[in-house]
Amino acid sequence: MNIETVNKYAKRSLSAYNKIGPLRRYYRKKVYKISEQYADFDLEDKEICTSADYVNTEPWPFSDPNFCPWLEDDNPKHYTLFPDPAGFVNGYATSYVSFKFYQTTGKWLQKTPISEEMGQLAKEFEVKSQHKFDARNWRSLLTMNGYINRVAKPEPGHRYIGINPHFGEFGLVVWYEDDAQLVANSSIVTTKYNRDFKAIAVLNEDYIWIKID
Repeated sequence: MNIETVNKYAKRSLSAYNKIGPLRRYYRKKVYKISEQYADFDLEDKEICTSADYVNTEPWPFSDPNFCPWLEDDNPKHYTLFPDPAGFVNGYATSYVSFKFYQTTGKWLQKTPISEEMGQLAKEFEVKSQHKFDARNWRSLLTMNGYINRVAKPEPGHRYIGINPHFGEFGLVVWYEDDAQLVANSSIVTTKYNRDFKAIAVLNEDYIWIKID
C-alpha cells in the first residue's frame, strides 16, 4: 500500500470530491481499516514524521507528512477535511492527541458525557469557542470522559495531556509521554501544529495538565 492510493480513498470520502453519502462512508472506513492494519506493522518503507529524537506514533497513514495534501476547506458544500476515527480533523493537535489517548487507554475520546455527574462537571470548564471541541475546550472534553485529575506539572512515569486555552485562535493540546524530559519549569511534549509534528518545550504554567495514566 502506498500513500497515493490511500489519498485516493481519503479524497473519495469527502463531500468536495464525492456527493454520494454511502460511498463517502465506505471510503472513510477503508482508510480507518488500513490505519488499524498498519498500527502494528513494520513501517521502515513508510515516510513518518519525526522531530528531534521523537517519532510520530500515529498509525500510518496519519503519521505520513504526505497524507491528505490538498487545500483545506470547511465549507459543508465542498468539505475537504479528513477526520480521524474520533472525529477530529487530521493533521492537527486535537487529532494527534486523540490518537495518543487511544494508544494509551484503548478508548476513543467520547463527545458525550460518560455519566450525568461528569456532564454537569464538564459544563463548569466550557469556554466560548468557534467549535465545541476545539483544543481550548479539552478540559471540558476530558472531564466528560472521566479524566479530572489536574496536576501542576507532569511527572516522569505518567502520561498527561496539556491544554493551553490561550494559544492562538483555537487553543493547543499537547502530549507528555512518561519518559519525556523535564527541564526547569518546562516539559518536552509532542503535538501537531499546522499539520507539522513537533517535539517542543513548553512552560508548565501555561498549560492545564490532566493525568491520563
